[in-house]
Amino acid sequence: MTAPQDNDLKEALQIAIEHIESFATDELRDWLVWLLNGRDNLLPIDGYMSLTGPLAAIYPRLSSRIRDGIDGAVLSMLGDMLAGRVWAGQAADELLLLIQQLGMKAAEDLLGDYARLPRFHKVREDLRYRVCQALVALRVRMTVDFWHQVLRSNPDKFGGVAFIGLAIISPKSAIDLLAFLPDEERVAELIGDTLPLFFELSVKAGAKAARRHLTESLPQLAPKLRMEVEEYLQLESLTEMNRAG
Repeated sequence: MTAPQDNDLKEALQIAIEHIESFATDELRDWLVWLLNGRDNLLPIDGYMSLTGPLAAIYPRLSSRIRDGIDGAVLSMLGDMLAGRVWAGQAADELLLLIQQLGMKAAEDLLGDYARLPRFHKVREDLRYRVCQALVALRVRMTVDFWHQVLRSNPDKFGGVAFIGLAIISPKSAIDLLAFLPDEERVAELIGDTLPLFFELSVKAGAKAARRHLTESLPQLAPKLRMEVEEYLQLESLTEMNRAG
């Protein structure tokens, strides 16, 4: 199926907005349940990477009444999910993705408290990953030990998110983690993808100091990761030279 033209998509989203604005609070929650379970036919999904992508796109255009209703329903669903009620599988993943997309700061405490429970590290891997993504997206400060435990469960999957989770605590903690990563292409790519965000987070702590510490750590890194980091640092240096010129 081909993606709709821009005008067609805009028209479809506007029609969806008009329908959503007519929902009462209980109707809004019911509709969100349908959406998260992949059974909604109101929002166009072509051209979006997730079921919740279209809702995140129109969210700023919705009235404050509807936004408040969505926020309240999502937080209630999150509470149910974290308590082990109802939410599971793709619906749980989509719920956590929506929280990330909306930057829902009100979910910080719920997610942080859940991730600190000993049983968190025993839940299914995909759910743990989505929770960790949400923690990072909302800039929740966990502990160094937490992120190292997350990493140990599966470095291939959690390397990038653990790296950024530690960068929220301190750039040095994140850089120190790199020496523990295996020499695998996938891990190197994950870290390479997160380096721009790492330096964005390092501004307050001192990006120059972070870059120096990262450079000094290169001999301790696995070969594939060292190459990825070196290439990024070289590209950054060239970019800075071009800006200066």
